[in-house]
Amino acid sequence: MVVGMDESKVGVDEEQHYDISSDECDTPAGVLSSKFDKTDLSINTNPLPHGKYTLIGLDIDTTGRRLIDEIVQISAFTPEKEYAQYIMPLMNLNPAARQRHQVRVITVGFFRMLKSMQTY
Repeated sequence: MVVGMDESKVGVDEEQHYDISSDECDTPAGVLSSKFDKTDLSINTNPLPHGKYTLIGLDIDTTGRRLIDEIVQISAFTPEKEYAQYIMPLMNLNPAARQRHQVRVITVGFFRMLKSMQTY
C-alpha cells in the first residue's frame, strides 16, 4: 500500500510491492532479520574512483565487555607505520584481562603502572 500517493501514477511492479501494515516482528530479539526495506536506495554499489588510498587497521582492547570496563590499548596499522598506546585503567585489571593482554598493574608507592608480563 502506498500512502499519500495515487497508486495508478506510481510505477511499482507487483514483485516489489510489499505490505508494511504489519507492526509485528517475528524475529526474536538479538537476531538479525533478513527482511529489509526495498525502497532504501542508500547502498552505494559503485566502486571507489581510482586514486591513492591507504588502508588502516584499528584495534581497541578493553578489560571486558561490560559498561564499566575500560580501554587499555589502542593500536593502528598501515603498510608503512604502526602505532600502539597502552592506557592506564582506573581500576585494577581482572584476571582474564591480565592474561589476555599479558600485562599487570604494579603499584610503587603512590604510582601505578602497567608492566608487560613477557618482559617482567
